[in-house]
Amino acid sequence: MAYSPASANAFIKLILLGTPIAGLADNASVSPSTDLYISLLTAAPGAGSNQSTNELVYPGYARMPVPRSPAGWSIIGNEGFLVNALEFLEVAGTATGTATHLGIGTAAAGNGLLLLHGALTPVIPIQAGVVPRLKTSTKVAFLTV
Repeated sequence: MAYSPASANAFIKLILLGTPIAGLADNASVSPSTDLYISLLTAAPGAGSNQSTNELVYPGYARMPVPRSPAGWSIIGNEGFLVNALEFLEVAGTATGTATHLGIGTAAAGNGLLLLHGALTPVIPIQAGVVPRLKTSTKVAFLTV
């Protein structure tokens, strides 16, 4: 799916910052989401997916909360960048694989609503002793224009 640059920017701001889109989408619900949950994925989730689709699994792994506000995200064009680096727990046991995608959803665990996903640059190798880390410069291609 492709978006115009202006609509991609507005949509990213709505999801990551809670910024309304005039006449179309408003964040003024009784209790809008204040945190979003970041997950590491082994492949693109595809149609009909949820937050658990292609999600990494290793002992101690858990989704990480990020504030849905300028305290959590900065937006440049149609790209969202973490304000602070984010570290997952160190990979334990014999888990192996590669985190190739990142997911953003509404639930801390389970089959929550997957709002956005995109390819990670660079990918993160998953093996014992590795601490999966997302830097503030980690690129995630969420929307194409």
